[in-house]
Amino acid sequence: MISSPRPSASVIAAGIAAILGSVIVAAFSVFMLVAMNALKIAEKEPMPPAFAKALIDVVWFFFLAAAIYVCVCGVGVMRLQRWARISLMVVAGVMLFFSLTGVAVAIIVLFATPLPGPPGTKLIVAGILVLIYGAPFAIALWWLILFTRPSVVGQFEARRATLPPARGIRVKKPGCPLPIAIVAWFSLMSVLNLLILPFLPFRLPVVLFGHLFRGSAAGVMLLCLAALVVASGIGLLRLQRWSYPVSLGLQLFYMANLLITTLNPSYLAQLRFMLAEMHLPAMPPGFPDLLPYMRYLGLAGLLIPVACAVCLIYSREAFLAAAQADQAAGPQNQST
Repeated sequence: MISSPRPSASVIAAGIAAILGSVIVAAFSVFMLVAMNALKIAEKEPMPPAFAKALIDVVWFFFLAAAIYVCVCGVGVMRLQRWARISLMVVAGVMLFFSLTGVAVAIIVLFATPLPGPPGTKLIVAGILVLIYGAPFAIALWWLILFTRPSVVGQFEARRATLPPARGIRVKKPGCPLPIAIVAWFSLMSVLNLLILPFLPFRLPVVLFGHLFRGSAAGVMLLCLAALVVASGIGLLRLQRWSYPVSLGLQLFYMANLLITTLNPSYLAQLRFMLAEMHLPAMPPGFPDLLPYMRYLGLAGLLIPVACAVCLIYSREAFLAAAQADQAAGPQNQST
């Protein structure tokens, strides 16, 4: 009988960090849910719209669910579960992107706009932002480096080799290359953003190549894009050859749309129009206007489709070979 391999100290440390971090996020999410619903606002203060309250609750419920999942992944990596390793790498990629985005916004707020308050406010805000965005950035970078090291990957593969084959599952089925699997899962997770649409009291507009679409046209575009993303993501995981050009085409579509939309001269006017339709309460006096800097944030969003396209192109040969092997193994498994 083959003995089960033991995780290294670095893998155990990564699992403990995932569990502790998720516990902190879950506790804070529960606190915010309770506090936001128990908060009594004076009548003289502007009340936020009802949809904003519901949207805030949805966001904190999402953080709570994500924290629970990351906690389960932390336990999984300490048990050398392959799915947990891939999941934490996807989570690390998302954390890395939003941490970098947060740092970019922080730099704009601190050095490009005046902040209300007494002298020294910027230093206090800078310290808080370094703690908020610096810790997730460091953890995400650590996980990405750790879980791609050959010695660590070997621990998970050795653990997988000791498991008995599951009944009813084709044991000879080739696996999807890891970079493409990460792109597929990230694409499927991104569709979850559509869950907030029922809580909005207005039809969410869509900006496509610099043109603003509203109403039913925008809804149809979002649904068609979501269906295409889900189909291509599942196709990648199931090693369907057609899903590769569709997925790569989607990333190129995202890049072209972001470039043309953010560089469009009417971009700022479109943002102000969409915010006006939301009927949000006015910002307090002295709060800096950050909308002119949203163009740079939109350009920073190019990092996601560029990274996905690089992963797809880098693993193209491995994916096509796995798809061909899977197609050839299909008839053999059916005949047996």
